[in-house]
Amino acid sequence: MKKFQNEIDEVCEKFIHSLNLLSSIKIGVNEEVFDDDFNLSDRYSLLFILVIKNHEIGWCKEVKRKLITSLPSYLKLIWKPEIYVINHKMALKRNLAMS
Repeated sequence: MKKFQNEIDEVCEKFIHSLNLLSSIKIGVNEEVFDDDFNLSDRYSLLFILVIKNHEIGWCKEVKRKLITSLPSYLKLIWKPEIYVINHKMALKRNLAMS
């Protein structure tokens, strides 16, 4: 169970780093202070799809639940991401992966 949580934590950390990089590029973050009513989720929507190769479809729901509960609350509040966990077979059907 500890190994599973460590994997989830690593995925969350990579997600956060990617999101920080993307957001700083897209919105031109600089040293200026944002207005109090500035809300990123009003301007952008975030869809996070985690594809796990060699993973049973029945296991995806638990990984998704664990990801949602492991993400920092500020990230969920600011971005309101839609999170999906699918296996490689599902990703192939949706043209999200290559065989």
